[in-house]
This record gives sequence, C-alpha cells and structure tokens, in this order.
Amino acid sequence: MLHCPTIEWEKWIILGSLDWNLDTNSVEEYKDFCREINKKYFPGLIISSSLKRAIDSAKIFQEISKKEIIINSLCSERKSWVAEWKNINEIDWESYERLPISKRKHKWWESFKEVKERAKKFLEEIKKHSKDTIIIISHSVFILMIIAEIKKISIKEALKISLKERFVEIPI
Repeated sequence: MLHCPTIEWEKWIILGSLDWNLDTNSVEEYKDFCREINKKYFPGLIISSSLKRAIDSAKIFQEISKKEIIINSLCSERKSWVAEWKNINEIDWESYERLPISKRKHKWWESFKEVKERAKKFLEEIKKHSKDTIIIISHSVFILMIIAEIKKISIKEALKISLKERFVEIPI
C-alpha cells in the first residue's frame, strides 16, 4: 500500500529518502481508503517504511485498524541522491536512461536491482508473520520490486505495473 500523497509529490518533486509532510488535502481521502482496506482484509499487522511520510500514513491506518505498527527500514524508498528534491523535469534523464534498466540509478545511489535484493531480504524477514494479513505501507519502487520478487517477473515488467489505486494485493 502506498503512503498518503505528499505535498511535494503533487508537484512532481522526487523525495527518495527525504522526508516531508503528507498533503493535508489528501488525508481524509486516505483515511477513507484505509477504512475500505481494513474492512476488506482485516490485517493483523502493519509494517511501515522508516520514512516519515510512510510512518505518518501507517499511524492513520493504525487509528482505524488498532493494529501494531512495525517500522522496517528495508521497505524504504529507493535512495536517489542527485535526483532528490528535484522536479522530474530537472533531472538528467539522458545519462540515467543509458544504463540497462536493472542497473539504473541516480548517481551514487541504489539501482532497481539493489532495491529488488532489499525486497527479497524483506520478504524473508516477514515470513515469521506468515499467518497474518500484513499491510505494508511503503513507496512505489519498493512495492514494485516486492511484486517482481514474488511473481518472479523482470524489473522491467514490474515497473510497468500501475499503482494508481495505491494498493496491490499480493497473495503469498
């Protein structure tokens, strides 16, 4: 499940591992969304990225579900140092796009392949909660890499998946 939208994302600013605040105009809609998910899935646990926007979103879900939150830094967003805090139009996409997709990364930070490896490690860690329905509140690239790992699809295929609905059910 994606975290609640941020003020910056509404302006197409890439946050990567930076923190900012939730978009207050989106919080009520996000609460309604959380109520729907809680009613449908009856989660036993919430696992959140360690980034503030995800933790704040997890707290919203916790208010509704009354379930424990576990913070796990493995499910944080991809680090993208030189792209962070830039509008998507300010990024040097040309040099970024020259790399094979699995190795693409913003200078000096994480590639998609490295995030997928982190997703694999995360999935191993959460096996101890396998009896519970788990709500994972995280970020788009990490969620897509979890999907790639579970469904055994390529990174390229996973990156084509739309997270427009902010939620993906992944039976394992």
